[in-house]
Amino acid sequence: MNRPPADAAARGRSRARKAATAALAALGIAALLISPLPIHGAIGRAEATSVVRHSNGVSPPPTVGAAAAFDTADGYALMFGGLDPAGKVVPWTWSFVHSNWTNLTSAVGPAPSARWGEGLAYDPVAGYVLLFGGCLNLACTLVSNQTWGYAHDSWTNLTGNQPTPPPGRGRTMMTYDPTDGYVFLFGGTGTGSTLLNDEWGFASGRWSKVGNVSSPTPSPRFGASMAYDPATTSVVLFGGGGSSAASMGDTWSYHAGNWTNLTATDRPAPSPRRLAPMTYDSGDGYLLLVNGYNASYLRSEWTFGPTGWTQLNAPGGPEASFGAVLVDDPVDHYVVYFSGAVSAGVLTSTLVYADGTWTLLINPTYSHLTGFGLLLILGTIILVPTLVAGLVGNRHRRNQERRLGEGFQLRPGEIPGWFPSGPALRSRVIQQLGILVVVFVVFVPVLALSFADGSPQAAVASAIVLALVFGVFIAVVAWTSLGQLPRSIGVVPAGVILDRRVGELRVPWSQLQPGVVPPRRGWFNFHYVLPGSEAIMRGFSATIPQVRGILASPYAPAWVIPPAVAAGLGMPPRAGGTPGAGAPSGAALPGLWSAATPPVPGVPPTPATARAGGDPPAAAGPRGEPPLAAVSTPRGPPRLPPGAIACPRCGQVNRVERVAFCTACGTRLR
Repeated sequence: MNRPPADAAARGRSRARKAATAALAALGIAALLISPLPIHGAIGRAEATSVVRHSNGVSPPPTVGAAAAFDTADGYALMFGGLDPAGKVVPWTWSFVHSNWTNLTSAVGPAPSARWGEGLAYDPVAGYVLLFGGCLNLACTLVSNQTWGYAHDSWTNLTGNQPTPPPGRGRTMMTYDPTDGYVFLFGGTGTGSTLLNDEWGFASGRWSKVGNVSSPTPSPRFGASMAYDPATTSVVLFGGGGSSAASMGDTWSYHAGNWTNLTATDRPAPSPRRLAPMTYDSGDGYLLLVNGYNASYLRSEWTFGPTGWTQLNAPGGPEASFGAVLVDDPVDHYVVYFSGAVSAGVLTSTLVYADGTWTLLINPTYSHLTGFGLLLILGTIILVPTLVAGLVGNRHRRNQERRLGEGFQLRPGEIPGWFPSGPALRSRVIQQLGILVVVFVVFVPVLALSFADGSPQAAVASAIVLALVFGVFIAVVAWTSLGQLPRSIGVVPAGVILDRRVGELRVPWSQLQPGVVPPRRGWFNFHYVLPGSEAIMRGFSATIPQVRGILASPYAPAWVIPPAVAAGLGMPPRAGGTPGAGAPSGAALPGLWSAATPPVPGVPPTPATARAGGDPPAAAGPRGEPPLAAVSTPRGPPRLPPGAIACPRCGQVNRVERVAFCTACGTRLR
């Protein structure tokens, strides 16, 4: 059959739309693949800081209470142990250098057992990192008194070489004291959760008691902040947890075996806290103390030098936390901060501090690589299937509709009675795209900021990529769905004609049925069945004025607009059937829009009993074919002509290869 010129123009417009959509998709995917801007805000800031190298994004698991020290012999920071987010004690060994973490757990061979809160410090005289003690369970009621040494990617158990080792303890404080020439160990939680304030020194491979017994000593405590300060040539201790629930806020210095209480003279000072990491910042030349805990998570940073404490207001610092790792990295000239417990769980991020500025270096949740991968996956999951489904599905639907459109042709000179959509079409467009626009305007910036971790440059880059992805998605949805909305609906004796942006569609009356969704927001849904398909239904929407026009048309069968719908539209039910179709007065599709029983989608109507009174009436078939009549024989029930079926409700004989519903009453035939 020759297609009308309007269909050729529609096919041309459809090809142009497909080309434009493909170009948009290519642009979006290209932006995902070649965008030079970093997705992760930390990387953008890191590149602006000369001391920060690019990270590969690898990170240790979230950890609380681990210990760290810089291993000068091996040239990297060493981190060991800790608690995972579930509170399990872990034996992880990690190294950090040149902005990258490396997991050494499986490479170091025999290592200390899982523990947290141990003492860890580098002994430059011995040439290895020294480990002592640690909590063996979450509550720190089981503690260790083992001594281990770490050098050249290997742990060595030194416990057997100690004639008089310190008592076992966890949550202890330990640092190297070059003034006194030994690794200095102080306090912690001992066996039976007792608090300790004893002093021990490690030199020449042995532990021994140190300190001047006649000098004042800090009270027993655990989880204090302690580090050596080269500027004052003393070990500085601050805060910690005592026997009461409250944390301490006193400051002490240790030099030549003597303690000096600086609390009264060093003001202002940090508020009381415990489990606040502190280290010497060799690049900036002062002690750095970060956050801590005292009945709540604290977020404040302080420096200590010859003039005492000074609060630090550095941008981009870690959020309120405690139990994090803080270690000086003299190779890369910054201080490394990792993980820590926060109110929402355990952090996974790694930050570095240099020149008064924090830089978020690694965030495994939304790192540069991970964020880029998530965007790529997001684009692939949403964009590509949508494009493929839109292109293939629309082509398949147009081919099916083309076969459906061959159900009837206009007679020469026949002019349909058109019912335009008018302003209602614009309202439908807003309804269809409104929610997608809200997602585009609200969700894209929020998601971009989450990928960017607060960096404006990365937020803009993420927003551009996401805008392309969602923009193409919205364009495809608009093209596939809004293109199906009829701008006008024409009514002729053979059926209805939909004038749409994607082309004209002709639906014979015998294929048309009312939808099962009530009129909503000024629109009514129709269903139609494609020829040759027994179960697949398509649909289109008509405005309420268009429905009224269809209802008033003398060509519309009664079942197209059931009486309940007509009453809801303020129209009287049809008083008669379709001319030439043999429809009974007031006929309606059983089960749809009845007052007694609400419609149930997907449930076929219940067949009615056979008509009484002999053979069913003859009726004109579709396309104006002569009516079919059943052939009666004296030996049995009427015999139907080939390719015909009798309606189980009204008995009308229909050509099943042409129609899906009875042309008289609308009952589904298959």
